[in-house]
Amino acid sequence: MKNEAEMTIDTEDISSEDVEETIRLLKEIPTLASGVSDTIQRLMTRIQNDELSTEKGLSFLDLKNHTFLSYVMNLTYLMQQKISGKKIEDSPAIERIVESRTVLEKVRPIHEKLKYQIDKFTTVSGNIDPSDPLRFRPNPDNLGAQEEEEDEEQEEGAKSNVYVPPKISAAHFEENDTLEERKKKLLERAQKKALNSSVMYELRKEYETGPEEIKETIDPYKVKLNKEMKERLRYEEEYMTRLPMTKKQKHEARQLMTVTNFSMKFDDVSALDMGTEDITIKRRSSGRKDKFAKKHGKKKAFYDQRNFLSVLKNGKWHNSVELYEKV
Repeated sequence: MKNEAEMTIDTEDISSEDVEETIRLLKEIPTLASGVSDTIQRLMTRIQNDELSTEKGLSFLDLKNHTFLSYVMNLTYLMQQKISGKKIEDSPAIERIVESRTVLEKVRPIHEKLKYQIDKFTTVSGNIDPSDPLRFRPNPDNLGAQEEEEDEEQEEGAKSNVYVPPKISAAHFEENDTLEERKKKLLERAQKKALNSSVMYELRKEYETGPEEIKETIDPYKVKLNKEMKERLRYEEEYMTRLPMTKKQKHEARQLMTVTNFSMKFDDVSALDMGTEDITIKRRSSGRKDKFAKKHGKKKAFYDQRNFLSVLKNGKWHNSVELYEKV
């Protein structure tokens, strides 16, 4: 029999809000479990009646489904053990959960590579429109075309002199987008660029709990440019004079400001606080001003430490942290 001291629960650390939230979640479990059971039963019925074909599928999705199922089963077993008051230390279910989680993390790059094929099976569902651009993808089965079909195509092509471009890419041109949709796309593109900036990179390194990934790449061209820039800087500081730069040298210096130079580059993160109402779409004008700007070039502004401190003073830093935590 267990000691009464071991069975005593410290109620001081448990608030009334936690108790109410726990009771609410426990009441939702039967309803959600019943809904899941009904959904599975309907799927099983459709499969047994040959209404839903499961043949010629993707083995990759089978692997993910079985891994997810194993993960949920072991997680449910651990929950049952904890609810029953049993210890889960050194339980083999924990190792199986870690293994399943590792597999799911490792298959993410594979899922991205198979995204086109997965979308083809899930969205089209066997009903392919002859004019659907998604059907014009490389198919090894179509390499051995019949000679009769090729002859017919050549005869039809000889009758018409109108050039018809081949449909070889699945690119959709959305020309009927509204102004609000265009603003939304521009905002998403700007926010994605801001999230990949050096500022958000430093935030991710600070808040992420996983091990830091260190990449080291050596580019002989960049090493040479860095050496020349350091020698130039040393000469200017020693003789207190500014050396002129040619256009080629300026272009090479701009090339050094790449994604790998996080220590010196600070990007604009103001897009993280914007809304669609803050986006303005400017129309292109074919006037003399554009030609003059194209000929002489425009000055490109970059963000240094002083601009970065101004972002901190304006209060946009806190909103960026909140958005990062949501992501």
